[in-house]
Amino acid sequence: MGAKIETKIKNLTIIKEITMKKTLCVIYCTAAAVLPLSAENIIKNSNFDQALAGGCRIDNTVSDHAKVSHFTEEETKNKCVKFELMKILKGKDGNEKVSANMFFGGTKKSFGFPVKPDTTYKFSLDLKGTAEKIAIKVIQWSGPSMWTGRKYLKTSVKGMVKMQEEWQKISGTFKTGPEAKTAGLNLAMWWETKYGPMMLKAGDYILADNVVIEEITDTAKKKQ
Repeated sequence: MGAKIETKIKNLTIIKEITMKKTLCVIYCTAAAVLPLSAENIIKNSNFDQALAGGCRIDNTVSDHAKVSHFTEEETKNKCVKFELMKILKGKDGNEKVSANMFFGGTKKSFGFPVKPDTTYKFSLDLKGTAEKIAIKVIQWSGPSMWTGRKYLKTSVKGMVKMQEEWQKISGTFKTGPEAKTAGLNLAMWWETKYGPMMLKAGDYILADNVVIEEITDTAKKKQ
C-alpha cells in the first residue's frame, strides 16, 4: 500500500514538473515574439573600416572647393571620413564665401539611402575637426536623379554645431515628406564675409565616424 502511494506521489510530481516547463515555455516564447527587434542601421560601413565605395561624397559644391577622403588617424589608427576645405571662393559681390557640402548614404551606383515617406528617423555620428562650425541637414530625393525632386529637410539639431578637437557625438531626428524615396545626411561648411570675418580657411577639415541612421518604429515612439 505504501509503495503504491509513493509511486502515485512521484507520478504527480513528474506531471507537475512537465506542466510547469510547458507553462514557462509558453511564457518565454510569447515574450520573445512580442519583444521589438532592434532597428537596423541604414548606413553600411558606418565605422568606415572598409573603403568608402560611394557611401559618402561631395555634393552641390564648386569643383576643387572641398574633398572627401578615407582617413586614418596617426596615433590610434582609427579609420574615418575626412571632409576638407580646399579653397575659399570669391563671389561676384567681392565677398569671400564657403559653401562646401557632403552627404552620407549610397553606393558607387546609387545616391542616398532608401527611406519611407512620412517617417521619422534618428541619426547619430561622431565628429571633430578644425572647421569652427558646421551645419547638419538632410537631403531628400523623390526623383531618379540627384537633381530631381531634391529638397533639404530640417533636423532636430538647431543652428550650427561647434567643432572640437576631441570626438563628440551629435544626435538628432528628421522626418521625411510624403514623396520621399531616398535621403542623405548632409554636413556643410558655410560662411560669407558679408556676415562677418571669414571663420574658415583652406585646410580646415571635419572628421566623421560611427554614422548611424535608424527608423523610429511605433514601439520606439511609445517609449520616448
